[in-house]
Amino acid sequence: MQNKKILVAILNYNGRTNTDSLFLESIKSIKEQSIENLEIIVIDNHSVDSSFDEIRFSFPDIELVRTESNFATMAYNAAISRLTKGDYEYLLLCNNDIIFEKSFLNNMIEYASAHNNIGYLTPRIMMLSERNKYNSTGIIMNSSGYAWDRDYGKNIQETGIRPSGEVFAASGGALFITKEAAQKNGGFDSIYFAYYEDVDLSVRLRRNTSLTVHYVSDAVCFHAFSISWSKQAGLKEFYMMRNRFLLVLIHFPLKKLIWALRFLIFTSSSGNKKNDRRVYFSLFSKLPSVIIRRAVRNFRAIPFPTNLLENYHGTPRI
Repeated sequence: MQNKKILVAILNYNGRTNTDSLFLESIKSIKEQSIENLEIIVIDNHSVDSSFDEIRFSFPDIELVRTESNFATMAYNAAISRLTKGDYEYLLLCNNDIIFEKSFLNNMIEYASAHNNIGYLTPRIMMLSERNKYNSTGIIMNSSGYAWDRDYGKNIQETGIRPSGEVFAASGGALFITKEAAQKNGGFDSIYFAYYEDVDLSVRLRRNTSLTVHYVSDAVCFHAFSISWSKQAGLKEFYMMRNRFLLVLIHFPLKKLIWALRFLIFTSSSGNKKNDRRVYFSLFSKLPSVIIRRAVRNFRAIPFPTNLLENYHGTPRI
Protein backbone atom coordinates (compact mmCIF):
# COMPACT_ATOMS: atom_id res chain seq x y z
CA MET A 1 0.00 0.00 0.00
CA GLN A 2 2.76 2.45 0.93
CA ASN A 3 4.42 1.93 -2.47
CA LYS A 4 1.51 3.62 -4.23
CA LYS A 5 2.43 7.16 -5.14
CA ILE A 6 0.05 9.86 -3.88
CA LEU A 7 -0.32 13.38 -5.25
CA VAL A 8 -1.83 16.12 -3.07
CA ALA A 9 -2.91 19.42 -4.61
CA ILE A 10 -3.72 22.25 -2.20
CA LEU A 11 -5.59 25.23 -3.60
CA ASN A 12 -4.65 28.66 -2.28
CA TYR A 13 -6.28 32.00 -2.98
CA ASN A 14 -5.41 34.98 -0.80
CA GLY A 15 -4.66 32.64 2.07
CA ARG A 16 -3.37 35.33 4.40
CA THR A 17 -6.37 37.61 3.78
CA ASN A 18 -9.01 34.90 3.94
CA THR A 19 -7.68 32.47 6.53
CA ASP A 20 -5.11 34.40 8.60
CA SER A 21 -2.42 31.74 9.26
CA LEU A 22 -4.63 28.71 8.65
CA PHE A 23 -3.41 28.24 5.07
CA LEU A 24 0.11 27.52 6.38
CA GLU A 25 -1.19 25.17 9.08
CA SER A 26 -3.20 23.33 6.43
CA ILE A 27 -0.11 22.69 4.29
CA LYS A 28 1.83 21.63 7.39
CA SER A 29 -0.85 19.06 8.28
CA ILE A 30 -0.42 17.49 4.84
CA LYS A 31 3.36 17.40 5.14
CA GLU A 32 3.00 15.55 8.44
CA GLN A 33 0.91 12.71 6.99
CA SER A 34 1.99 9.24 8.11
CA ILE A 35 2.66 7.85 4.62
CA GLU A 36 5.57 7.59 2.22
CA ASN A 37 5.68 8.29 -1.50
CA LEU A 38 3.83 11.58 -1.16
CA GLU A 39 4.16 14.50 -3.57
CA ILE A 40 2.62 17.87 -2.69
CA ILE A 41 1.88 20.82 -4.95
CA VAL A 42 0.24 24.11 -4.03
CA ILE A 43 -1.81 25.74 -6.78
CA ASP A 44 -2.08 29.45 -6.16
CA ASN A 45 -5.11 31.04 -7.82
CA HIS A 46 -3.24 34.28 -8.57
CA SER A 47 -3.34 35.59 -5.00
CA VAL A 48 -2.86 39.33 -4.55
CA ASP A 49 -1.90 39.18 -0.88
CA SER A 50 1.34 37.89 0.70
CA SER A 51 0.33 34.22 0.83
CA PHE A 52 2.19 33.13 -2.32
CA ASP A 53 5.51 34.44 -0.98
CA GLU A 54 4.80 33.10 2.51
CA ILE A 55 4.22 29.60 1.16
CA ARG A 56 7.39 29.77 -0.92
CA PHE A 57 9.39 30.87 2.12
CA SER A 58 7.82 28.44 4.62
CA PHE A 59 7.82 25.37 2.36
CA PRO A 60 10.72 25.67 -0.12
CA ASP A 61 10.58 21.93 -0.82
CA ILE A 62 6.97 22.07 -2.10
CA GLU A 63 6.19 22.76 -5.75
CA LEU A 64 4.26 26.04 -6.03
CA VAL A 65 2.30 26.78 -9.21
CA ARG A 66 0.69 30.16 -9.86
CA THR A 67 -2.24 30.56 -12.26
CA GLU A 68 -2.68 33.54 -14.57
CA SER A 69 -5.97 34.51 -12.90
CA ASN A 70 -8.41 33.18 -10.30
CA PHE A 71 -9.88 30.02 -11.81
CA ALA A 72 -11.58 28.94 -8.54
CA THR A 73 -12.09 25.16 -8.42
CA MET A 74 -11.19 24.81 -12.10
CA ALA A 75 -7.52 25.26 -11.12
CA TYR A 76 -7.69 21.71 -9.74
CA ASN A 77 -7.98 20.34 -13.28
CA ALA A 78 -4.23 20.72 -13.78
CA ALA A 79 -3.67 18.31 -10.89
CA ILE A 80 -6.27 15.87 -12.23
CA SER A 81 -4.48 15.93 -15.59
CA ARG A 82 -1.16 15.25 -13.81
CA LEU A 83 -2.74 12.23 -12.08
CA THR A 84 -3.84 10.73 -15.41
CA LYS A 85 -0.43 11.21 -17.05
CA GLY A 86 1.92 10.52 -14.13
CA ASP A 87 2.87 7.47 -12.11
CA TYR A 88 0.44 8.30 -9.29
CA GLU A 89 -2.31 6.03 -8.01
CA TYR A 90 -4.37 8.59 -6.09
CA LEU A 91 -4.90 12.33 -5.83
CA LEU A 92 -6.17 14.41 -2.93
CA LEU A 93 -7.61 17.81 -3.80
CA CYS A 94 -8.04 20.08 -0.80
CA ASN A 95 -8.75 23.64 0.20
CA ASN A 96 -6.34 25.73 2.27
CA ASP A 97 -8.71 26.07 5.24
CA ILE A 98 -8.66 22.43 6.40
CA ILE A 99 -6.50 20.69 9.03
CA PHE A 100 -5.93 16.96 8.47
CA GLU A 101 -5.31 14.28 11.06
CA LYS A 102 -1.97 12.51 10.58
CA SER A 103 -3.63 9.24 9.59
CA PHE A 104 -5.94 10.89 7.03
CA LEU A 105 -4.26 9.78 3.81
CA ASN A 106 -3.33 6.37 5.20
CA ASN A 107 -6.98 5.68 6.03
CA MET A 108 -8.13 6.89 2.60
CA ILE A 109 -5.66 4.59 0.85
CA GLU A 110 -6.59 1.61 3.02
CA TYR A 111 -10.28 2.07 2.23
CA ALA A 112 -9.69 2.51 -1.52
CA SER A 113 -7.45 -0.58 -1.61
CA ALA A 114 -10.03 -2.71 0.23
CA HIS A 115 -13.01 -1.85 -1.98
CA ASN A 116 -13.69 -2.43 -5.66
CA ASN A 117 -15.05 0.16 -8.11
CA ILE A 118 -14.07 3.18 -6.03
CA GLY A 119 -14.01 6.46 -7.95
CA TYR A 120 -14.11 9.20 -5.33
CA LEU A 121 -13.81 9.18 -1.55
CA THR A 122 -15.07 11.88 0.77
CA PRO A 123 -13.88 12.16 4.40
CA ARG A 124 -15.46 12.86 7.75
CA ILE A 125 -15.20 16.64 7.79
CA MET A 126 -15.69 18.24 11.19
CA MET A 127 -16.01 21.92 12.08
CA LEU A 128 -12.68 23.46 13.00
CA SER A 129 -14.35 25.91 15.40
CA GLU A 130 -16.45 23.18 17.08
CA ARG A 131 -14.65 19.89 16.59
CA ASN A 132 -17.52 17.83 17.98
CA LYS A 133 -19.84 19.02 15.17
CA TYR A 134 -20.08 17.62 11.67
CA ASN A 135 -19.43 19.76 8.62
CA SER A 136 -19.96 16.95 6.11
CA THR A 137 -20.10 13.19 5.65
CA GLY A 138 -20.59 13.55 1.91
CA ILE A 139 -23.17 15.39 -0.18
CA ILE A 140 -26.81 14.46 -0.69
CA MET A 141 -29.41 15.95 -3.03
CA ASN A 142 -33.20 16.06 -3.18
CA SER A 143 -35.69 16.11 -6.04
CA SER A 144 -35.59 19.92 -6.29
CA GLY A 145 -31.89 19.93 -7.04
CA TYR A 146 -30.87 21.16 -3.60
CA ALA A 147 -27.55 19.62 -2.56
CA TRP A 148 -26.10 19.90 0.91
CA ASP A 149 -23.62 18.41 3.34
CA ARG A 150 -25.01 15.32 5.04
CA ASP A 151 -25.05 15.56 8.85
CA TYR A 152 -24.19 19.27 8.73
CA GLY A 153 -24.22 20.84 12.22
CA LYS A 154 -25.00 17.60 14.05
CA ASN A 155 -23.18 16.88 17.29
CA ILE A 156 -21.12 13.70 17.07
CA GLN A 157 -21.60 13.05 20.80
CA GLU A 158 -25.36 12.88 20.23
CA THR A 159 -25.51 11.08 16.87
CA GLY A 160 -22.36 8.96 17.04
CA ILE A 161 -19.93 8.36 14.17
CA ARG A 162 -21.63 7.66 10.87
CA PRO A 163 -20.16 4.43 9.45
CA SER A 164 -18.37 4.40 6.10
CA GLY A 165 -20.35 3.66 2.97
CA GLU A 166 -21.71 4.90 -0.33
CA VAL A 167 -22.96 8.48 -0.61
CA PHE A 168 -24.49 10.49 -3.46
CA ALA A 169 -21.56 12.88 -4.03
CA ALA A 170 -18.15 13.79 -2.64
CA SER A 171 -17.24 17.18 -1.21
CA GLY A 172 -14.79 19.18 -3.28
CA GLY A 173 -13.19 20.62 -0.15
CA ALA A 174 -11.23 17.40 0.43
CA LEU A 175 -11.72 15.09 -2.52
CA PHE A 176 -9.80 11.82 -2.89
CA ILE A 177 -9.65 10.58 -6.50
CA THR A 178 -8.50 7.26 -7.94
CA LYS A 179 -6.52 7.22 -11.15
CA GLU A 180 -9.21 5.21 -12.92
CA ALA A 181 -11.83 7.84 -12.06
CA ALA A 182 -9.63 10.65 -13.37
CA GLN A 183 -8.92 8.79 -16.61
CA LYS A 184 -12.57 7.96 -17.27
CA ASN A 185 -14.31 11.08 -15.96
CA GLY A 186 -11.89 13.96 -16.41
CA GLY A 187 -12.02 17.11 -14.32
CA PHE A 188 -14.39 19.81 -13.14
CA ASP A 189 -16.76 21.48 -15.61
CA SER A 190 -15.90 25.17 -16.08
CA ILE A 191 -19.55 26.16 -16.48
CA TYR A 192 -19.92 26.12 -12.67
CA PHE A 193 -16.78 28.00 -11.52
CA ALA A 194 -17.63 27.43 -7.83
CA TYR A 195 -20.32 25.47 -5.94
CA TYR A 196 -22.11 22.39 -7.31
CA GLU A 197 -19.05 21.63 -9.45
CA ASP A 198 -18.22 18.79 -7.05
CA VAL A 199 -21.77 17.45 -7.24
CA ASP A 200 -21.62 17.59 -11.04
CA LEU A 201 -18.31 15.70 -10.99
CA SER A 202 -19.82 12.90 -8.91
CA VAL A 203 -22.96 12.78 -11.05
CA ARG A 204 -20.85 12.51 -14.21
CA LEU A 205 -18.82 9.72 -12.61
CA ARG A 206 -22.00 7.74 -12.03
CA ARG A 207 -23.29 8.48 -15.55
CA ASN A 208 -20.01 7.79 -17.37
CA THR A 209 -18.67 4.80 -15.43
CA SER A 210 -19.55 1.97 -13.07
CA LEU A 211 -17.44 3.59 -10.33
CA THR A 212 -18.96 4.73 -7.05
CA VAL A 213 -18.58 7.46 -4.42
CA HIS A 214 -17.95 6.51 -0.79
CA TYR A 215 -17.62 8.26 2.55
CA VAL A 216 -14.76 7.18 4.83
CA SER A 217 -15.41 7.68 8.55
CA ASP A 218 -11.81 7.05 9.67
CA ALA A 219 -10.39 9.78 7.42
CA VAL A 220 -10.91 12.88 9.58
CA CYS A 221 -10.23 16.55 8.90
CA PHE A 222 -11.37 19.88 10.36
CA HIS A 223 -12.75 22.68 8.18
CA ALA A 224 -13.10 26.42 8.80
CA PHE A 225 -16.49 26.41 7.08
CA SER A 226 -17.09 29.23 4.51
CA ILE A 227 -14.25 31.35 5.90
CA SER A 228 -13.21 32.59 2.44
CA TRP A 229 -16.62 33.16 0.88
CA SER A 230 -17.93 34.97 3.98
CA LYS A 231 -15.74 37.92 2.94
CA GLN A 232 -17.24 38.11 -0.55
CA ALA A 233 -20.81 39.27 0.04
CA GLY A 234 -23.39 37.99 -2.44
CA LEU A 235 -21.06 35.81 -4.51
CA LYS A 236 -21.72 32.60 -2.63
CA GLU A 237 -25.49 33.07 -2.87
CA PHE A 238 -25.23 33.88 -6.59
CA TYR A 239 -23.23 30.77 -7.43
CA MET A 240 -25.29 28.49 -5.19
CA MET A 241 -28.57 29.53 -6.83
CA ARG A 242 -27.33 29.70 -10.40
CA ASN A 243 -25.43 26.43 -10.28
CA ARG A 244 -28.35 24.58 -8.72
CA PHE A 245 -30.32 25.49 -11.84
CA LEU A 246 -27.41 24.49 -14.10
CA LEU A 247 -27.06 21.02 -12.60
CA VAL A 248 -30.81 20.36 -12.83
CA LEU A 249 -30.96 21.60 -16.43
CA ILE A 250 -27.97 19.53 -17.51
CA HIS A 251 -28.63 16.26 -15.70
CA PHE A 252 -32.21 15.74 -14.50
CA PRO A 253 -34.44 13.49 -16.63
CA LEU A 254 -37.39 15.32 -18.19
CA LYS A 255 -40.05 14.43 -15.61
CA LYS A 256 -37.79 15.28 -12.68
CA LEU A 257 -36.62 18.40 -14.52
CA ILE A 258 -40.13 19.82 -14.88
CA TRP A 259 -40.94 19.30 -11.21
CA ALA A 260 -37.61 20.70 -10.05
CA LEU A 261 -37.81 23.80 -12.27
CA ARG A 262 -41.36 24.48 -11.12
CA PHE A 263 -40.14 24.60 -7.56
CA LEU A 264 -36.88 26.46 -8.19
CA ILE A 265 -38.38 29.21 -10.37
CA PHE A 266 -41.20 30.08 -7.98
CA THR A 267 -39.55 29.61 -4.61
CA SER A 268 -35.74 29.93 -4.80
CA SER A 269 -33.94 33.19 -4.16
CA SER A 270 -30.42 34.30 -3.34
CA GLY A 271 -31.87 36.74 -0.80
CA ASN A 272 -31.24 39.75 -3.00
CA LYS A 273 -33.40 40.81 -5.98
CA LYS A 274 -30.44 42.27 -7.85
CA ASN A 275 -28.56 39.02 -7.36
CA ASP A 276 -31.58 37.04 -8.54
CA ARG A 277 -31.71 39.05 -11.77
CA ARG A 278 -28.00 38.34 -12.28
CA VAL A 279 -28.69 34.64 -11.82
CA TYR A 280 -31.38 34.52 -14.51
CA PHE A 281 -29.34 36.66 -16.92
CA SER A 282 -26.37 34.34 -16.44
CA LEU A 283 -28.55 31.27 -17.00
CA PHE A 284 -29.92 32.77 -20.23
CA SER A 285 -26.41 33.54 -21.50
CA LYS A 286 -25.30 29.97 -20.76
CA LEU A 287 -28.33 28.30 -22.33
CA PRO A 288 -26.48 27.17 -25.51
CA SER A 289 -23.75 25.58 -23.37
CA VAL A 290 -26.41 23.92 -21.19
CA ILE A 291 -28.16 22.43 -24.24
CA ILE A 292 -24.90 21.05 -25.61
CA ARG A 293 -23.95 19.53 -22.25
CA ARG A 294 -27.37 17.99 -21.79
CA ALA A 295 -27.20 16.40 -25.23
CA VAL A 296 -23.69 15.06 -24.61
CA ARG A 297 -24.55 13.70 -21.16
CA ASN A 298 -27.65 11.92 -22.47
CA PHE A 299 -25.90 10.40 -25.48
CA ARG A 300 -24.87 6.85 -24.57
CA ALA A 301 -24.71 7.83 -20.91
CA ILE A 302 -26.03 5.95 -17.91
CA PRO A 303 -29.32 7.58 -16.76
CA PHE A 304 -29.20 10.05 -13.90
CA PRO A 305 -29.36 8.07 -10.60
CA THR A 306 -32.76 9.33 -9.41
CA ASN A 307 -32.94 6.44 -6.94
CA LEU A 308 -30.17 8.10 -4.93
CA LEU A 309 -32.04 11.40 -4.50
CA GLU A 310 -33.72 12.32 -1.24
CA ASN A 311 -37.34 11.79 -2.23
CA TYR A 312 -38.96 15.17 -1.59
CA HIS A 313 -39.15 18.66 -3.07
CA GLY A 314 -38.27 21.81 -1.19
CA THR A 315 -35.43 23.23 0.81
CA PRO A 316 -33.12 20.83 2.68
CA ARG A 317 -34.28 19.28 5.94
CA ILE A 318 -31.14 19.99 7.89
